[in-house]
Amino acid sequence: MTEVLSQEAIAASLLSFWKSRFDGSVTTIYPGMKVDTTSLSEWVEIWVDSWSRRPQRLGGIPYLDVTATVHCFVKSGQESGRIQAITDSVRTVFAQESIPLKDYSESAVPTIGLIRLKEPETRNLTRHQTGSLQIVLHHTAVIVRGAAQAETALN
Repeated sequence: MTEVLSQEAIAASLLSFWKSRFDGSVTTIYPGMKVDTTSLSEWVEIWVDSWSRRPQRLGGIPYLDVTATVHCFVKSGQESGRIQAITDSVRTVFAQESIPLKDYSESAVPTIGLIRLKEPETRNLTRHQTGSLQIVLHHTAVIVRGAAQAETALN
């Protein structure tokens, strides 16, 4: 992996973009945070899941496939449709975006590449109480896939 396409730069760029675009009324739990959710009625957890190098020829343009997942949670008893509203907000943030890739360990001023995202996928992972159809926790996962490429590949 080239230094420009570091996992740290990709994760920091995605999380910075998220922080600047997502509605702050819903609590976001970032990787590594420990949060007691007992007092929260709704929250999202963002994960940068994977970076995988695409097969390429020696000296070819470096690309990394990237996958991020945003898990949306709403406890039962909340407004009907709230999980869908949060899920739609998440999808809107990332849908087909081109995110500047920056090295936040340095100054984060120059753009060193680009992360191009595809249309997000959504999965319903809602949990039901054992032996009942009563919902305990509404849970959706929004999976965002894309590719990171170095600035040299953009020119």
